Amino acid sequence: GGLTDELLAHVEDHRLDPRLWAIELKLAIYEELDELDKVTTLLVRNEDYSRASDLAGHFQYLKALMLYKSGYYDEAEAYLRTIRNGLEPYDEVHAMTGWLLGRTVMSDGGPQRPLDALSFFSDVLTNNAGSPYAVASRIGLAEALGTLERYDEAIDAYKVALEELKPLRDHRAVSRDTLRVSISVMAGTQEQLGHLEAALEYARLAASLVDQRDVEQRTIVLQQLAQILTLRADELFAEGERRGKRETPLARQFWLKRAR
Repeated sequence: GGLTDELLAHVEDHRLDPRLWAIELKLAIYEELDELDKVTTLLVRNEDYSRASDLAGHFQYLKALMLYKSGYYDEAEAYLRTIRNGLEPYDEVHAMTGWLLGRTVMSDGGPQRPLDALSFFSDVLTNNAGSPYAVASRIGLAEALGTLERYDEAIDAYKVALEELKPLRDHRAVSRDTLRVSISVMAGTQEQLGHLEAALEYARLAASLVDQRDVEQRTIVLQQLAQILTLRADELFAEGERRGKRETPLARQFWLKRAR
């Protein structure tokens, strides 16, 4: 945090780009420390610098991001819609705010609104293809599709996101880790709902994204995969029992793998 504080103290008034970078970094640091209230002061102190800048929209986006991170979902949604009213569809801020709107309506503290989220994410994908926020929106699209129980489409969206992510560097909105975490969460959700076939496909895809050098990450993801495999095998075995058979061929494959 000291480096960003020094940058904010000494950056020239007209250089809003490094100032924005430092503020967003501070937001991430304060979020990690559970001290998001400090970001409000930071934004107020720097708002005057943004008013006459062509990066004013980026500063407004950070204010909306702060509202979203703080759990003020209704306020974030209203503010994001206001920002977007004055933007062209191909503007980068239009992509940023579209992605964040999709995230907001999927996390609004009440009933999730996956259909609204699909609309926002699709808009970003249509108008800003190839940008990091488009890839982030593809991941959001997959989550919304999963929430709507459109599992095949969700898996396909995740696979496309993986391909789109390959030429990009890690970005504040999207990375290989954010993709893996999203898929793992979806696997866990489907497991809890008893949709074990879908959960297994998600878990396998998450396992393909593991950093093999990260022992802790590998252990967590593979444990999830093993647990879902076991539950799915038990489910298939029970189905075979109900049909008067000892086990189905697929269940037998699972049991043989577990015995090794």
